[in-house]
Amino acid sequence: MALRRWWLAVCLALALPAQAQAQEPDIVVGRADADASGGWPVALWVVDGDRSSFIVSAPREALGELPGASWMPVDAQALMSLERFSAPRLLTQSDSRFCPTTLGWGQGGPSPWPPSPHGGGGERLDLRHAACAGGACAQRQAWRIELPPGSGETLPLARLLPGLAAHAPDWLALHVVSRHHWPGLAEVRYLAVPPPLGSAGGDGPPVMPLSAAEHFPAIHTALLLHAALAQKSEAKSTLLRADAMGSIQRVGYVRNWAGSAEEREALGVQSASLGSSLVARLLLRLHPADRPATLSLMARIDNPGSNFRTLRALMPEPATAEACRDRLTALRCQPACAERVADVQVSLARGWWVDSGIERLALRRRLAACLQSCDLQKRRVEEDMAVNFKAMDERQQRGWQWVEAMTGRAAAHWQRQP
Repeated sequence: MALRRWWLAVCLALALPAQAQAQEPDIVVGRADADASGGWPVALWVVDGDRSSFIVSAPREALGELPGASWMPVDAQALMSLERFSAPRLLTQSDSRFCPTTLGWGQGGPSPWPPSPHGGGGERLDLRHAACAGGACAQRQAWRIELPPGSGETLPLARLLPGLAAHAPDWLALHVVSRHHWPGLAEVRYLAVPPPLGSAGGDGPPVMPLSAAEHFPAIHTALLLHAALAQKSEAKSTLLRADAMGSIQRVGYVRNWAGSAEEREALGVQSASLGSSLVARLLLRLHPADRPATLSLMARIDNPGSNFRTLRALMPEPATAEACRDRLTALRCQPACAERVADVQVSLARGWWVDSGIERLALRRRLAACLQSCDLQKRRVEEDMAVNFKAMDERQQRGWQWVEAMTGRAAAHWQRQP
């Protein structure tokens, strides 16, 4: 009896798909990708000791003057490249793959987390949204100004952008290059990260349904505004989120932005003295009643309770129940096992890795074991198919319920968005 139970366990372990589905490219979306924000200003503040500079994507007529300093035009594409890379992300997460329609015997089973196509670092290139929808990137202007000597870590925001939040709330995506890994601002309050969105403890936020991904820029904005409303900060100037990105010069991790030499030169981050500087993205919403005249950098403790977790969209099983059943019927155990047993023999002869349970089987017993495993795989998939597909639909619905709770808007509102 014990031997029989062991054999059944081996069969179940081996009745897995030969390969995992290829993972979809990361969905990396934000203002620069989908331009869903309404075109809020994007800026870069570079602090290099006592020297500092400011670059902003805005019309020239919207910029204020500083004594003894002049605005110089720069390549807007460089600034938008940085924003495109650092904007909040929505990554795909595969749902359980419960429709194996290829023989899984002897392969050891798939990894539950397929390797990312972006492994090895560098800026993500496979982005779901086009850069600046409608050609907005080509229409953008960017200007750079050197701040007066001694400005250091103080930015005269009201003088540089006098119209920002002068009459109505305005957003500002402010990238900061400084010595601070986790910079804060002395003049504005901070949004407390709601626990479902935070990275401290627990399993993090539930995943969104994949159909919500195309609305993510607007959903992300609504998440922040709904949290600000709950914290009675909706009518106050607030730092809604801060994202530390690491170094701006080297590429050691995926989240480190390198940019081309031309982009780094345009942004003023090419000098050797900035080689160890750090970059962070601060997303502010400023209000006329309390818009700060200046912004002053300060060190902020890297507290996991104040960090946002990267959100994910649940990518369901791509096959329908009918398609799964058809492909399962097309899986012929006899020829598939004959081919697989031959492959195992070649692998053993070459010293390649083979599942230890199969390696221990005598040669004459391998075909019978494979056929038994194949038949078990097909029966289990057939028996569990209805339950699995129903559970998949329920997970997508729970994702929409979470979106509703976090944005304060019904799922129907998002589903009818263009």
